[in-house]
Amino acid sequence: FNKLYTSITLDQSEKIVLDIYNILGVKQESDVLNLSVGNHLIMKDIDLISGQYLVVFKNSEGLTLSTQQLVIVK
Repeated sequence: FNKLYTSITLDQSEKIVLDIYNILGVKQESDVLNLSVGNHLIMKDIDLISGQYLVVFKNSEGLTLSTQQLVIVK
């Protein structure tokens, strides 16, 4: 397992969906987080092979709030 460390800042409390996609756009992991206002450091165990991924945060309406690149080297 690898540990994902990422952050997000919210100006209102909301339910956030964290999706991880591989470079081909295929969803590899998904998680729903209920977060309050402010800065958040998200730590998540992930089991992915070496490669490039996109970490996408979406709100409950499906609007993308943040996209970050993730590279895993084993």
